[in-house]
Amino acid sequence: MPPIEAPRIEVTVSPAGEIRIETRGYQGAACRSADAHLRAALGLVRSDQPTAEMYAAAVSASTLQERPPG
Repeated sequence: MPPIEAPRIEVTVSPAGEIRIETRGYQGAACRSADAHLRAALGLVRSDQPTAEMYAAAVSASTLQERPPG
């Protein structure tokens, strides 16, 4: 398993004015909480592409919940 990056949010503005927000180092849906204030302030979301980090944490959490105690 690769090491987890320190959480950060990258904001890129293209010459045409298009804004791209990328979250890195967040596990599961925590990225949604981390960038919610930016999404709300910047307006309309044209596309949303979850990364493998979001799904990897969700699978891991699900796996842990399925194991019997002990």
